[in-house]
Amino acid sequence: EEFKEKGADTVYAFQTRNPTHAGHAYLMRSAGENLKKEGYKNPVLWLSPLGGWTKEDDVPLDVRVNQHEEVLNSGLEHPGGLDPATTVM
Repeated sequence: EEFKEKGADTVYAFQTRNPTHAGHAYLMRSAGENLKKEGYKNPVLWLSPLGGWTKEDDVPLDVRVNQHEEVLNSGLEHPGGLDPATTVM
């Protein structure tokens, strides 16, 4: 439903069991730009903080979710931020 609300004409995904950092954000932003170059008008990112099985020493889910939310709150002005208008978590 959220993808329809955002007017997505395609959806691409990024899933990690680690906190999102600027390198991850670069990959996600680049993927969206590449999809636009291929002719999509409004690609929407599905950012998934892997909530299932993880390793014993992984960062806890609540910490990852909070960090993902901060990445979205930072927006595109921050080099490690994402566009909340084109991202679903």
